[in-house]
Formats: sequence, C-alpha cells, structure tokens
Amino acid sequence: MEPRSLKEAIDAYLKKRGFEKKIKEKEVISIWREVVGEEVEKHAKPFIFKKGRLHVLTSSPIWIQELTMRKEEIIKKINEKLGEEVVKEIFFRIGEVK
Repeated sequence: MEPRSLKEAIDAYLKKRGFEKKIKEKEVISIWREVVGEEVEKHAKPFIFKKGRLHVLTSSPIWIQELTMRKEEIIKKINEKLGEEVVKEIFFRIGEVK
C-alpha cells in the first residue's frame, strides 16, 4: 500500500461515508456571493440545494427575470469553482431575502 497525504486519506474517508456530497451541497450555498457578486446577493439568496437543484429566493420579479437570463452562466461558474458538475438547475422564486 502506497503512502498518501492526509488530505487524500480524509477525502477518501469522506467519500466512502457519503459526506463528500453533503460538503459539496454546503459549498454551493457558501460560494453564491462570490459567483454572482455583492449587488446580486443583496436581492437573491439560495435557500435549498438538493439533488443538483439550487433554489434561490429573490426580492422581486425583476430579479427573477434578470437571473433567469443569467442562469446558465451562474451554473457554469458554480460548477467551475467546485471542480465538477454539482448544480444542474436553478429555480428562482420571490421571497424574503435576508
């Protein structure tokens, strides 16, 4: 058995136990601001990510329209940051953005 780095050992353990998926789900929400920018984040925040589907609350129909037009770009940027295809779809709806 070849020696491996601590990171490789931890990654293998997390993957084996099914935690890797949960970590990626949390990362999707945590990188939102970095991907869309501060101004957009004031009007749109993700609230659920499950099975490749990101659900985002927006402050108005105008933001839904704007983000719908940019949806593919946002998906691409998130997946590039994560290094794999994690987000497959984004759904927008009006709600209270905190």
